[in-house]
Amino acid sequence: MVDALDSAEYSGSLIILLNEGVSFVKRNMKTRWKKTADSRVEMPDYCERSVFEALVNALIHRDYLILGSEVHIDIYDDRLTIYSPGGMADGTRIQERDLSSISSTRRNPVLADIFGRLGYMERQGSGFKKITETYRAAHNYRDELEPKFYSD
Repeated sequence: MVDALDSAEYSGSLIILLNEGVSFVKRNMKTRWKKTADSRVEMPDYCERSVFEALVNALIHRDYLILGSEVHIDIYDDRLTIYSPGGMADGTRIQERDLSSISSTRRNPVLADIFGRLGYMERQGSGFKKITETYRAAHNYRDELEPKFYSD
């Protein structure tokens, strides 16, 4: 039994961590393809835009006061998980909420402002919705890989 096929730890600015995280997922996810009349269409397991948005949310909204913790990406045969320390800022559990009605609550407003100015996020509380919508719009959408959100 294999415990892990790849493992990496990254350090640096949040921009570096974001880019390295996206690269890690792209490097380790499965990509199927299908042949068309004149080309080949690649179908990665996970929509890159959804992964990007999830990592932005994980980095910006994590609780930086929890020392010794980190944003963690795990890729399994049947799923991708992104863990961000701290849970929901208001203490509720995300799996008990309607994703479309979650208002924008910024645990780290300065980071959210910087990432918004850089064009990495919209600062409107739309992250969960965008992750789900971009994944569903992908040409290789599969129900079994539908994004799910959990908090402690």
